[in-house]
Amino acid sequence: MLKILGSLLLITAGTLSGLSISNSYKQRLHIHKKLVRLYNETAILLEYSFPTFGEIVSHLQKSGEYIEFSFLNVDTDEIDVRKAVIDAINNWDKGLESNSEENLRSFFTKLGTTDIQGQISYAKLAAVSEQEFIDSVSEKYKQRAKISRTFGVLGGAMAAIMIA
Repeated sequence: MLKILGSLLLITAGTLSGLSISNSYKQRLHIHKKLVRLYNETAILLEYSFPTFGEIVSHLQKSGEYIEFSFLNVDTDEIDVRKAVIDAINNWDKGLESNSEENLRSFFTKLGTTDIQGQISYAKLAAVSEQEFIDSVSEKYKQRAKISRTFGVLGGAMAAIMIA
């Protein structure tokens, strides 16, 4: 009876670890999609409001959409808001791939340094670049998520068989 209970616990632990890994892949994809929304929202904001860099960051902070983007949680009353945001991006650990992280860093580095049309173009370019990245890794992430769940169940079952 104790072996059966132990085996069930091992299978459950394996399954839960597989689900956890699977959810991390889904969360990464979700963050990339939110980055596309951030770029597009910034482009729209630039197109209709002509805000400063600090006002853009303040607007994004107040939006409930980007709560998990902790790099936006900077004091917009600082003298150098851009440096604070870039430093926060460098310290932000969400497991982004290097090209996506560089796209984000580059976006905030160049935001507010050209005329409005240049900023709008750059925001749209950043959104397109991020969307291309999503399109290229989406299927891979979905496959890895499925494999993680399967290996979790099978790993737990294998451990249960080995123990029993």
